Amino acid sequence: MTAMTLLALNGLRSVLFSSAKKRWFGGVIIGYLAVFVVPISVSLEAPTWIGATVAAALSIAGRLARAWSDSIRGDAEKLHRANELFRGIGHPIEPKTIADLRFRYSDLQKLIEKQEREQEEYHETRGEPAPRLLSSMLRESAWWTAHLAKKARNFTCVAGAVGFFIVIVVLVMLGSIQDRVYGAAICAVILVDLFNLGLRYERLREGCLSAFRIFDDFRNRNVISERDAFVAALNYYVARGSAPLLPDWLWRKYRSKLNNAWLPLSEKGS
Repeated sequence: MTAMTLLALNGLRSVLFSSAKKRWFGGVIIGYLAVFVVPISVSLEAPTWIGATVAAALSIAGRLARAWSDSIRGDAEKLHRANELFRGIGHPIEPKTIADLRFRYSDLQKLIEKQEREQEEYHETRGEPAPRLLSSMLRESAWWTAHLAKKARNFTCVAGAVGFFIVIVVLVMLGSIQDRVYGAAICAVILVDLFNLGLRYERLREGCLSAFRIFDDFRNRNVISERDAFVAALNYYVARGSAPLLPDWLWRKYRSKLNNAWLPLSEKGS
């Protein structure tokens, strides 16, 4: 793989992840807003069915946006794995794969070219492709992802708690008993989905911590077989790929703090 091909891979990967995240978190926000529709409709003394219909429509729209995101995310994850396996152990990727994806997302071509010019290296670890390099790269990735997943879990649970509190207050103070029960049931379904999102972030955190311990143990071995590194990488990819996306704003917000915290564990600090 040429340097130009790798640059194209990284630019396309970055743009696809960005597009997938916008759709994913747009869907999450739309779904979250649905929680407040029923209390608002009750406070405005609108017919019960109006609030229920609008809440259901927003909830469905949110899920559709997340499904749309997943279709793009699959291609982004494919490129992300290809980048790590190529840099880590020299595992090749067919240029045709990149060409096909570039054609599929040709409407994003200007963004892809911009990312290729501004692309930053994702991993701190450098070196010639080898099982030890791959495990070092994924050790770093697992540590960062675990901490960001914890932050995402906390934000999600706080948002769910705030929504739950507001809904309960409004439904208790306003409307008939029937409206309260009906509205609370609708909101409960939506809030359960939000708290489940927090649970998925927690599972991602646990999976990343487990992967980090495995890759950290590899550092103490004199020899790491390509098979061991590859199997551990695949297990980590499953945990990472099945989890919800992490927002870019979260990474930007905590990037400096995590960089400082990572230093004792980095190749430079160890």
